Amino acid sequence: MFDAQSIPQTSFNHPSYLPKSRYYFGMPISSSNNFMYANNAFSYHDLVHKRSDDSLVIDIDKVYGQFHKNNFISLNFQCELLTWGFYVKNNYFNFDVTERANLYFSFSGDLMNLIYKGNGPYIGQTLDFSKTGFDVSHFRQYAAGMARQILPNLSGGIRFKYLYGMENFSTTRGKFSMYTAADDYHLVINSGVEVNTSSTLNTDDDVKVSKYLFGLGNRGYAFDLGSDYKYNDKWTFSFSLVDLGAIKWKAYVKRYRVPEGSYTFNGVDLKKFLNSDSSGSAQEVLDSLSNAFDTEESNESYSAPLPGRLYLNGKYKINEKSFASALIYSMFFKGTRQSAVMLSYHRMAGKHFELGAGWSYINHTFDNLGILIALNAGAFQYYIHSDNILGTLSPTNFRTTQTHFGINFRFQREGPKGAVAETSAN
Repeated sequence: MFDAQSIPQTSFNHPSYLPKSRYYFGMPISSSNNFMYANNAFSYHDLVHKRSDDSLVIDIDKVYGQFHKNNFISLNFQCELLTWGFYVKNNYFNFDVTERANLYFSFSGDLMNLIYKGNGPYIGQTLDFSKTGFDVSHFRQYAAGMARQILPNLSGGIRFKYLYGMENFSTTRGKFSMYTAADDYHLVINSGVEVNTSSTLNTDDDVKVSKYLFGLGNRGYAFDLGSDYKYNDKWTFSFSLVDLGAIKWKAYVKRYRVPEGSYTFNGVDLKKFLNSDSSGSAQEVLDSLSNAFDTEESNESYSAPLPGRLYLNGKYKINEKSFASALIYSMFFKGTRQSAVMLSYHRMAGKHFELGAGWSYINHTFDNLGILIALNAGAFQYYIHSDNILGTLSPTNFRTTQTHFGINFRFQREGPKGAVAETSAN
């Protein structure tokens, strides 16, 4: 949600946003709930479908043909526990406490092909898996932001975030490639990968809920920044950088590291291994891997960066009540970039409604239709937004599912005159 004009939570992705309301606060826990699932390779029904007898079948062949060079799956949930914002003269301040849970998994198409076909088709070839990695995190952010009209045609904003971490399972980016020898099919793996964990699952101690929620000592910092430039009476251009920072994980840490170098073990048909019911076959593979890698374990603290996000936006003012916009979005994770293009139309229907409709190219698909509905009844505001309403209504048929909704209370809807980000509702 980047272009919503009446919703204070727009500042999450648009730190230079200047709202109409001089004061607002969100209903605790209900002010902002945002859920998103994204998969740029396949949907659930690509993988699983019903046969004529209504039984479910897993169609590996269909999914196998849809993998890209770099593939990405993410699952995100944000719940705003507390939020409020207000103006002091021409300076807009906003604060929030938000619970966040994220899962990111980036993987090579060659890796999936290797699992499905085994290493036979890659004799004499080197496969690069260096952009394969994952990050699963649960943390809370305490954010404070400020936006200001700097010049008549320029506004800017920045948000600082203190991050408190509760769970993390992640990899570091390093060398990871595999070569299959042509003579005897043995594998040579060049690796320098680390798997890091910080979790109460790593201890046998009885960790109290209060310690888990507030006392683990995993701390980090991040910031957002952005700017809006009003080129003329019709055109406004914006940029934002969001979640630039990291968390240092200290509590209940276990780290597993494969020192950088080359490792050799006998060739394995991984497809046969995955489909095998033989415990002996599985044990043979595990023994081979164990002998090949000299894994080091430690309890040292580590830092894990947040995936940073970039927004570039152009907005065209049609009249005093409506505008159209184009947005380019990118997220950066483990050396990969996940991008989307969004086109939208917004209209203020009097003082009580903001309506929006959009189209997006997301996750290599074009069938993403977005909506925005904001009801402003006096001080009360209810809103719902989705980048793909079809995916929200039928999540198993689409690669993208996203829904953002909440309840706010807004007072004295008179922001600073000439705010770059504003479209009038009058």
